Amino acid sequence: MGKYIFVLGRNPELSVLELKSYLEARNIAYDLLEATKEILLLQLPNLDFRKMIKDLGGIVKIGEVGFKNFYEGDKNKILYGVNRYSSNLKINFNEIFKAEGIKAYLKAKENINPSKSVKLDVEFLIYKNNVAKVVAVFNPKEYKERDKRPYLDSLRVSSIRLSKILINLSGAKEGDLLLDPFCGVGTILQEALLMGIKVLGVDKDKIIIDKCKENLRWLNKNGWEVINADSRYLSKYIKSVDNVATEPYLGPFLNSPPNNEEAKRIIKLLEELYSPLFNELYKIVKGKVSIVIPWFRSTSGMEFRIDFKTIFKRAGFVATSGYPIKYEEGSTIKREIWVLKRKV
Repeated sequence: MGKYIFVLGRNPELSVLELKSYLEARNIAYDLLEATKEILLLQLPNLDFRKMIKDLGGIVKIGEVGFKNFYEGDKNKILYGVNRYSSNLKINFNEIFKAEGIKAYLKAKENINPSKSVKLDVEFLIYKNNVAKVVAVFNPKEYKERDKRPYLDSLRVSSIRLSKILINLSGAKEGDLLLDPFCGVGTILQEALLMGIKVLGVDKDKIIIDKCKENLRWLNKNGWEVINADSRYLSKYIKSVDNVATEPYLGPFLNSPPNNEEAKRIIKLLEELYSPLFNELYKIVKGKVSIVIPWFRSTSGMEFRIDFKTIFKRAGFVATSGYPIKYEEGSTIKREIWVLKRKV
């Protein structure tokens, strides 16, 4: 067991819940030593942290406390960075590197974003009296590479970051079968496949299903199936899945906030869709369901919300502790994330 610093993303509360779910799903023992709005200090086994940060959507960097060498490469001139979190600890890195025969240049300090981090030879995180060397960092270029898939529709696609978070909140792990009942062009399916999770996608739009298949073939991974069907009748096509992660249909596209009557119509439409969906999910899902649920603020300033608690309780689900949690709010559609499980 060692100590590690995890740098949280722009929604710290959600980042913490995602990391906790990820570790617990894999039966990885850990102790939370300290937490702030920016970082977590954990004690846990030495893991494949580079893989972990690729799997997670809400963690920006991981640093190892108690590392052996300040620099392990073969360069004699390096660029380094230092991030401080609630610490006045003074360390002369230049002198340390000089003693090792290395010319080191402080290239970046404080709030170093991932795009700069990946250009450094080594980076350090300092929290109180803990000094950590970064062993894994989120690389935004990898997201851009995946956006080169054959079909991308900004109105129908979940973000890669949100997709990863939903997958991890569902408790899905390597070898599980994950369902997305509103798969669209397949972003959640894509990210789960890259994590070693088998996937099943459903969408009632035949054209979109064909595009989803193109995207998954482009990924060149086995372990997927997509079905052209209505998610209100899932049990007709699916016997059992381990977990569900989805950003479902959130209502018609809106250029501006709806008026009160429009908001009421959207809420009614979505309730009529989500109610039979959860009745069907109860029949087939064994584990957790992570889902995005929309709400609206009308032009008059009134809030309009789906009676989601009644929907999932009638179907036989309960909310897990800590949910719902707000996700990034758009100007027209507001969103929150729920994680549900079958009632015992």
